[in-house]
Amino acid sequence: MIKFLVSFFIVFLTLSNANINDKVKQLIGETDFALNESLIQYLFENQDRYYDYAGNLSYKKLIETLEKNDLLDIKLEGQTSLNYRFIFNHNPKKSLNLLKDILKSQGHFDYRTLNIQKEENDLLWDFELNTTAAINPLLLSENLIKHFCKIRDIKKEGNNWTILIDTFTSDVYKPFDFVSNEEMIFKKPLKEYFLKISKANIIKVYSYRGNSWRPSVVFYDEELNVLKLYKKDNFTRFLRVKVPQNTRYIKIDDLYSLSNMKKGIKVTKE
Repeated sequence: MIKFLVSFFIVFLTLSNANINDKVKQLIGETDFALNESLIQYLFENQDRYYDYAGNLSYKKLIETLEKNDLLDIKLEGQTSLNYRFIFNHNPKKSLNLLKDILKSQGHFDYRTLNIQKEENDLLWDFELNTTAAINPLLLSENLIKHFCKIRDIKKEGNNWTILIDTFTSDVYKPFDFVSNEEMIFKKPLKEYFLKISKANIIKVYSYRGNSWRPSVVFYDEELNVLKLYKKDNFTRFLRVKVPQNTRYIKIDDLYSLSNMKKGIKVTKE
């Protein structure tokens, strides 16, 4: 099912690349396209600048042009339910977590998952979003690019959006860089500490005075599969833990509440 959908959208993208007008019409609707056709023809007269070296349409450039010229209105008339379908082509766990974090950063919390389908490296996620404005596609594109992903296709029909995302080289949302640092000092957490790491055998965690830290440390591989989970239901000032082979990410949390880490922590590696 997912393979079929991904193949369908890749074919759809290839066909629509011949005419940017088709994609603009899908994004803003036929009525607004007809009202602004002269302006659209002028704005996209040089269509080559909207394609990358591989011949793929750059949705960031396309949407940026539409927004700058007030052609893409994402505001709604009051609270509205929108249906979204996101299709990822790689790293399903990591990609899903990344997108959820991006949605939160864009102020979208009120959504309900309708369906999740996974097939090998592909993932399809359907959800209903209650909102006064659609997900800003330009902001979404910019956030995805920061995490080494890109939008490959967008299709909009009424209140239904379908977005295909290339997540082959995706990363988690704003991890702390523990790859190029030997020591990191963290202040009061707003969420659990999520570190990106490589080539470490041991990590040491120092909890500052004033904390009542009860450790929860999770080690993940590149695709966010759990390699090891360490928990300790005791007040802890210092922790030394062996890092499993193939660890790429580490999540450091408290078993009960982040307030138990309110004074921050220091992390070193060997």
